[in-house]
This record gives sequence, C-alpha cells and structure tokens, in this order.
Amino acid sequence: VAGLRQALVLLRLAVPPSPLGSLVHVALSQPAPPSAAACSQGGAIFARVLVSLSTWMPSWLLGDAASSLWAMRNGHGPAEFGRWLHEALAHADVPRPGLSAEAKMAFAKQLLDATAWSAFKAALKQLCGGKKRGERRVSSD
Repeated sequence: VAGLRQALVLLRLAVPPSPLGSLVHVALSQPAPPSAAACSQGGAIFARVLVSLSTWMPSWLLGDAASSLWAMRNGHGPAEFGRWLHEALAHADVPRPGLSAEAKMAFAKQLLDATAWSAFKAALKQLCGGKKRGERRVSSD
C-alpha cells in the first residue's frame, strides 16, 4: 500500500509543465497493445484506479487518488481527461458491477464539471461506491 501511495504522489507531481509530465502525457496518448480492449493506455489506467478505489484500496487513499486524477485533469486538459474517463467507464464492471450506464454518465459529468478539488473528490467517492473511512470491499473477480 505504501508503494501505491508513493506512485500516486509521483503521478500527481508528474503532470505538465514538468518534462516527466510531458513524457507521461505522450505515453498515455499512445494506443494500448493489440491484446487490450478498445481503450487507450490512459483509459486502461483510469479503469484500474476506479476499480481499485471501489474494491481493495483503503478509503484513506481516496484523497491521494483524487489529487492525482485532479492533476491529470488539469494538466492534460478536460478533453483528454474526459476521453480517458469515458473509455474507462465503457467497461461493464468499472468501477463496480451493477452501476448503470446512466449513473456512470451522471458521475462522469460531475467529475468533468467540477471546478474545485473538493467537488471532484466527492463525485469520485460516490462513483466508486462511497466507502466510509477504513472500509474495504472484496472484488467479485
């Protein structure tokens, strides 16, 4: 868990205008390997973060994940961020099984329309199931 937290902090710091942020942006913009579903690398990463937040990731990491995604949104622009978000949510079990397409789109709109980090974090928390502090869920896989 400490390694994941450090990775999220690094990801939050690695957005433009830093040179590393530009490299991350280029890497995420490239197509995913042929074995992947119809999703960019950014969409695939986003999907994994959302599923993690919804299942095994402890609730106290929500703030770090939200900060990282907020920095990606602001660093890469709403169009690119929105594309990644919609690609991630196109998968049936992302962020959790049973969430309707309408609900996913409503949460996506909240994330894209958020003008403050606190509103963004609240929408992300609801999208991923609204876990209480210290709660974990077991994945259905």
